[in-house]
Amino acid sequence: AGPKLLAALADVNRPSAERAAALRAVRATGGTQAAGPLVALLDSPSEPAELKVEALRSLAAVAPDRAAPLAERLLDQPDPALLGEAVSVVGST
Repeated sequence: AGPKLLAALADVNRPSAERAAALRAVRATGGTQAAGPLVALLDSPSEPAELKVEALRSLAAVAPDRAAPLAERLLDQPDPALLGEAVSVVGST
């Protein structure tokens, strides 16, 4: 993933739709350098669940070994979309 995509992802002042688009682009372009920012987003309590869903999908695509343990930690989430994605990631590893 390019530096501009990762910068857009990390910019909490950008609209969620733009950050979600950056997450999808990161997933499509790949690159393990994206794993750190994706983990940071997933670990942040202030990030919305819809972004965490995209981040978990992207992390599973670029660094599946890092996605599985994070997905296990997310199995207690109240958001049904995030919970579903966590179950999917755990089930596929």
